[in-house]
Amino acid sequence: MPNEQAWTRVQEELAKRTESGTVMWSTNQFLPSIRKNVVGDVIYSAAVNGRMVVVYEYSYTAYDVDGPTEENDVAIEFVDNMGNLQWQWPKLPYRWQLLDAIRYTLCGANDFLKTFLPQGLPSPQSVQGA
Repeated sequence: MPNEQAWTRVQEELAKRTESGTVMWSTNQFLPSIRKNVVGDVIYSAAVNGRMVVVYEYSYTAYDVDGPTEENDVAIEFVDNMGNLQWQWPKLPYRWQLLDAIRYTLCGANDFLKTFLPQGLPSPQSVQGA
C-alpha cells in the first residue's frame, strides 16, 4: 500500500516546482490514443528524477441511486518511453492542484498578467478599500 502522506507531499512539491519552472511539462500528442476518455485529448508529460510522469484529466461514468452520471478525475502515472503505464499514483486531493498548476504554467497565464497589468497585481488591501 502506498504511503498516502508521502505521495501527497510529492504531488504538492511537484505543483510548486511546476509553478517555479523547475519542472517543465509538455503536451504529449500520441498518448491520448492509448488512454480512454481523456478530456480534451491532452496529456501532459515531464521527466522528473529520471522518470517519465504523465498527468491528464479523464471522464468516466459513475453510478448511484439516481442512475449514471458523467464524472471527471485526474490520473498521474509513471510511464515508460512508449507511454505504457508502469504505475498509477494514488488518487489524492492534491492531484487537481497539480493539473491546474501545469495548465496555468503551459498557457502562459503568469506572463499574461505581467503584460496586461504592467504595474502588477493590486494588493488585497487596495482591493478591499476600493
